[in-house]
Amino acid sequence: MAGVNLAVDMNSSKPNLNTQLKLIVPKCRQDFTVGTESNTVPNKYSPFISKHSHRPKSIGTTVIYGGIEFRCLDDLQLMDYLILRHADGREDEYRITKLEVADMPLGNVSITIKRKELILITPWPLAGLFFPSNFNYLITGEYV
Repeated sequence: MAGVNLAVDMNSSKPNLNTQLKLIVPKCRQDFTVGTESNTVPNKYSPFISKHSHRPKSIGTTVIYGGIEFRCLDDLQLMDYLILRHADGREDEYRITKLEVADMPLGNVSITIKRKELILITPWPLAGLFFPSNFNYLITGEYV
């Protein structure tokens, strides 16, 4: 695993395009439309894929950032499933292999280029009360 800075780029000139990607969390009975990182401050109500991570259809780590809408993720446990549904209807299923609270800046996460995995990142705590801190909740799932 290589340490790669996946920091949110606030100076990007790319528009926030709808990727028609859905993140489905069966245990929470919720699904989220996932956008792409934009030139605006990330909307705390819209999950988005870091432009520095691998795309969901490729081998490597896909990183999705979320905010208070990810409150339900606190209910997830190891071996639970996450699903990414693509615009063409194809679904990629991931099994949760790691849950952790990390004291790290938002963009500093280790990614891999050897296997297909998904990492969801949201500020910690998940109770909806955010304060300036480096604590983030990371949920890692391996493609099955």
